[in-house]
Amino acid sequence: MTHTLPPGYELRPARLEDLPGVVAISEAEAKNHNDPLIALHLDELEASWHEPGVNIATDACIVTAPNGQVVGYEEAYQRIKHVDLQGDGYVHPEYKNLGIGTAMLGWLKTWANGHLQRAEPGLQVTLSAAISNDETEAHILLQNEGFEATRYFWKMKIHMQAPPLPVPAPEGISILPFDLAAHMRLLYDAHNEAFSDHWGFVPRSYEQFVYSRTVEQKLDPSLWLVAWDGNQIAGYALCRSMEEYGWISTLGVRRAWRKRGLGLYLLQQAFLSFHQRGQNIVALTVDSDSLTGATRLYERAGMSQDKVYVHYEQVLRPGRKAEQEDET
Repeated sequence: MTHTLPPGYELRPARLEDLPGVVAISEAEAKNHNDPLIALHLDELEASWHEPGVNIATDACIVTAPNGQVVGYEEAYQRIKHVDLQGDGYVHPEYKNLGIGTAMLGWLKTWANGHLQRAEPGLQVTLSAAISNDETEAHILLQNEGFEATRYFWKMKIHMQAPPLPVPAPEGISILPFDLAAHMRLLYDAHNEAFSDHWGFVPRSYEQFVYSRTVEQKLDPSLWLVAWDGNQIAGYALCRSMEEYGWISTLGVRRAWRKRGLGLYLLQQAFLSFHQRGQNIVALTVDSDSLTGATRLYERAGMSQDKVYVHYEQVLRPGRKAEQEDET
């Protein structure tokens, strides 16, 4: 595919001084699509660029206009040793249809090819990207380049007109204050178990898990609802307060405690926590084909579909799928 950009436009590696420009693109795109979820926050983006193992000089690129404005941004990362490759990009809405998206996808494919050469022989190598259902140009671009839609994720939302109705806690379950030093490793283990049967889940290292939750996502322990059964974590809802709404980052229930109403209880407790803070809109994202029936749970709690995100994938090399033990 061609990488040609209009005269005066440049594609180059991202640098720290590009942070404000990248955030500005994401904010413009969020406004354009009426989707606050895709807006990046300066401190969180900076934290992600400093995450262990991330090198923005090789794993991110930007496109600048002739006036020096940042008008495109693409980031790339790999979840399992050089075989599970992903990209995510933004083009400023005022600079669409200039070939910027095509150029950045070309960069992404070049980046992916470098990992393809390093992947263990015999393993399948895939490159994927997720985009909102209403990003027409991006869908056409990915489809023309051989990507196929393989999964759909929903953003679901509730707008509470009144305090949520109380839901009784399952027998033996208590929500206790979260102690970072004492509970983080237990939470990490519970999270890996709860999500082990979710599509596409790959456990991160403990260090990556802690960094992403406490640095990138600005830990607020008062919004981490951890349900205990004795000295064991049964389930959890990790929430955060955002400008536009309350956000449930992750809700998980371990297998032994499923089908006892714990998921609904945690969800309602999260709603109550946000309502008490004056945030009456609460949102989350979920796999539309969740094996645990998460979409039905959220609908039962009063949430409804707000946005659809499409997961596109291209097989760069066929082969057997890597096991999770291959994760880096």
